[in-house]
Amino acid sequence: MKKIFVTILIAFVASTWLSGQIGPIDSQKVGISYKFTHQGNILTMNDLVNILRSDAEAYPVIKKAKANNTLGSVFGGVGGFCVGWPLGTAIAGGEPEWGMLAIGGVCVAIGIPLSISAGKKANEAVSIYNSNLQESYRPAPIDIRFGAGDYGLGFVMKF
Repeated sequence: MKKIFVTILIAFVASTWLSGQIGPIDSQKVGISYKFTHQGNILTMNDLVNILRSDAEAYPVIKKAKANNTLGSVFGGVGGFCVGWPLGTAIAGGEPEWGMLAIGGVCVAIGIPLSISAGKKANEAVSIYNSNLQESYRPAPIDIRFGAGDYGLGFVMKF
């Protein structure tokens, strides 16, 4: 009795875990970026990379998206600092470094297209993943005919 219970428990846990891993990823455009969810959970770029690692076609695209996202974040962060420091200095009444503000503006101008590109590439990778997921779980066509089989007349089923 104990072995049957343990076997059923393991089967239940395994089926629940496997069913939680399989499923399409939903994408929603939010402003100029995208929001990705899987079974109600919001996914980060690292989550997307981990999920799409199993798909040979989508993985290179999501890696490119992650690289663009990282570069865009670095340029945006540096640019934000370089813009904010002189503005804060000017508001406080000091003498701001306008060159630093210009460099920050250029960094932000570089970071925005990189971040937009990262979102588009991530959306493309998710679309590839979802289409491959649907193809891999498409049931095989079954051909059922009435005719002669190995054991006489009856239904012959080929799949």
